[in-house]
Amino acid sequence: MIDFLFLALTLGVSAGFAPGPLTNFVIQQTLKHDLNSGVKVAFSPVIVDIPIVILSILLASYISDSKMFLMFVSLVGSAYLFYLAYENFKVEQIVLDKNMPNKSFRQGLVIGALSPNPYLFWIAIGTPILLQILNEFSLSVVFAFLATFYFSLVGSKVFIAYMAAKSKKFLKGKVYFFIMKFLALLLAAFAVKLIFDAIGYIN
Repeated sequence: MIDFLFLALTLGVSAGFAPGPLTNFVIQQTLKHDLNSGVKVAFSPVIVDIPIVILSILLASYISDSKMFLMFVSLVGSAYLFYLAYENFKVEQIVLDKNMPNKSFRQGLVIGALSPNPYLFWIAIGTPILLQILNEFSLSVVFAFLATFYFSLVGSKVFIAYMAAKSKKFLKGKVYFFIMKFLALLLAAFAVKLIFDAIGYIN
């Protein structure tokens, strides 16, 4: 059991610190709004992955048939990332209107749902581990594995948001805008990568 919990911790931290659209968005929202916005995005995988975990289990015996679905998700996710990249690239001034609704959590949910990464993880890695735990232990150990995984994943992204917030006060003038545009380019790069991933599913 300890081995599985250590594995969950390792996988969670690795996924939390891994560069990707969601990590990039955590940093963007922290810089664009505040630490609370970044933390909201950091918690989005907990909500998004619930149906993904269930779906991956249902599709466990039909992995080969899921390629067209993953291709579709990659293309839709790519389009949305291009949209986010455009929105951040055109930023010309910091808007501090506190009456404006903050949609960081909602956008984080969309990014998570449209990224093929959680689907690939749970279909190729997560589901086999969960099935192995059920065969060797009990359902309570499965929940312990999931709790450890998401605690480490979310905790890693919250740490990233905190570090971004700490550096926010040092961002003056053009530095902020250069960073936002650089992050927008990263989002666009991830969008291009999703297109190539989609093409790869065809082969």
